[in-house]
Amino acid sequence: MNKVFVFGSINMDLVISASRVPNAGETLYGSQFFTNGGGKGANQAVACAKQGTKTYMIGSVGKDYYGSILKKSLKEYGVNVDHVCEIDDVNSGVAMIINVDNDNRIILNGGANLADKGEVAIKTIDEISVKGDYLICQYECDLDVVFKVLKHAKKNNMVTVVNAAPAIKYDDMIYSYIDYLIINQTESEILSKVYPQSREECLEAFRFFEEIGVGTTIITMGSKGSCSKSKNEEVVFVDAKKVEAVDTTAAGDAYIGALVSKLSAGCDLKMSMDYATKVAALTVMRKGAQSSIPTKFEL
Repeated sequence: MNKVFVFGSINMDLVISASRVPNAGETLYGSQFFTNGGGKGANQAVACAKQGTKTYMIGSVGKDYYGSILKKSLKEYGVNVDHVCEIDDVNSGVAMIINVDNDNRIILNGGANLADKGEVAIKTIDEISVKGDYLICQYECDLDVVFKVLKHAKKNNMVTVVNAAPAIKYDDMIYSYIDYLIINQTESEILSKVYPQSREECLEAFRFFEEIGVGTTIITMGSKGSCSKSKNEEVVFVDAKKVEAVDTTAAGDAYIGALVSKLSAGCDLKMSMDYATKVAALTVMRKGAQSSIPTKFEL
């Protein structure tokens, strides 16, 4: 089994439920407040590690209370945190999440995630990775740094996976360094101007990403499941599992981590997507981010 490296965001999630979003100048009472480790990078690393894959988190936290808790939590989930830096004079990343009717509104402060310059990631890739290992990145860190790390990973013959979230228009050259691009419908619309719902719309989005250099594009579509397209291959569709959602916070990250775990173990794309769909379905049935992601023994 190949190793998986995740270069990305590490946040503390501050979560509260409310009946609605308050208006300007208004104070509302909330309920069910809790904190837990989050950030797309950290969530994906935890999801991968929980499936039994050797997973390395590369990123930054502040040298503060949240930073120490976040590193400890990742380690407890089985993620290697030897390459997570603690940065002076900058806060750890924080996400303030308001949950209304099981739908989240999020305000994000990137903190240390945006201060990471990628030097540790490049050094770690050089020292530990081997041909065929996987690197996962997202767009919650400085995109110039993400691009630099991706290029270095490809130079070292790694398989690159990018979750382009939050979706941000960037230099199209980045796509030629992406083996697997994973996005949802909204992200597809921002990046390709196609909001895929039908087979034809999926094909239109796939054509766009294929033409600018992506190897394989995977689009998640919520209750409609997911679909993928690799160069010179047929489109693959996987149905969603019908479950009652309690908290969707980490669903996408659980899907990505589980998918890459299976790919790194040598499974084909369809099998990996099927497995990731099951992991995501179980995740939304529980509250929390990393704590809600199931292990391989629960599948």
